[in-house]
Amino acid sequence: MLQRIAQEAERRIIYCSDICATRALAIAGTTPLRTALALKNFMNRYLLSRGYFRITLELTFGLEFHIPYYALRRGPRTDDKRQIHGKPLRSCTLLPLGDQQQRQDFYYEATNSLLIFGIDEWVWTAYCFVDSYFISNINHREYFEVAHPTDPCLGGSKLMEFPFWNPREYFIAILSRRLRQAAREWVALVNAFEVRMAAYEQRTLLNFFDNEELTHTKDLTLAGTTLRHFRDSLAATLVAWEDFERDGIQALTLQGCEGLRPRWDEYLSDIRGNISDLRNLRLLLSQRLEFFNTLRDGVSG
Repeated sequence: MLQRIAQEAERRIIYCSDICATRALAIAGTTPLRTALALKNFMNRYLLSRGYFRITLELTFGLEFHIPYYALRRGPRTDDKRQIHGKPLRSCTLLPLGDQQQRQDFYYEATNSLLIFGIDEWVWTAYCFVDSYFISNINHREYFEVAHPTDPCLGGSKLMEFPFWNPREYFIAILSRRLRQAAREWVALVNAFEVRMAAYEQRTLLNFFDNEELTHTKDLTLAGTTLRHFRDSLAATLVAWEDFERDGIQALTLQGCEGLRPRWDEYLSDIRGNISDLRNLRLLLSQRLEFFNTLRDGVSG
């Protein structure tokens, strides 16, 4: 937790990686009553891991996003130790269509979430929750226990000695950084799966007949299910962003802060570029799903 005051402004930053029940209770127990409902809803949306972007401007203000994604990592498997209803909070799944010579690759469910809540632009708190349970060598102390501490919400890309005091700029800067991270993970995952799909096509070229175990049909069905899951997950995030871009993003419009215009335009350009990448991936996944469904329908037992 970091707290600073400058030019009569006060901000608090609460960053948590792989938040568990104990940490959530500790955060909730130190939260002002006026923030309690917003924080409760934020935590619920983080647990659900669904795309969400929203800005509320009433007696208080709230700037919030949730960006779900899947991250590809080579084995061994690393399960999320957090439990909900007796199961890991986030899933870990073997990537289909690997051959026996390939090492096992898993794709891990993850979410980046942010809530900035305050009574005005001078007094506000930022809550940033990220999933990193699948990263074996991460050390979050490196953000702070160094000569020049960096901002963990921004993935260490900015020094803490040069903080953001404008909550809207802080929100859009983190949105840009975390959306870029999610887009890169999506690109790496889909590209790796595309390589496997192409190799599978070569291995099974002109193979129109299945064996007694229906191996070919099962492989194609599993590939189709995975493609559909990836496509639908991306589509849900893109729909949430499109709704926000149409109805909510105008709340981030600069007013009386023209000096921020170059950085602001850079953030928005980066965000829209990554959204474009996600749209391209959704289109590719839809095309591959149609092709693999055609292959499956053409296999005879």
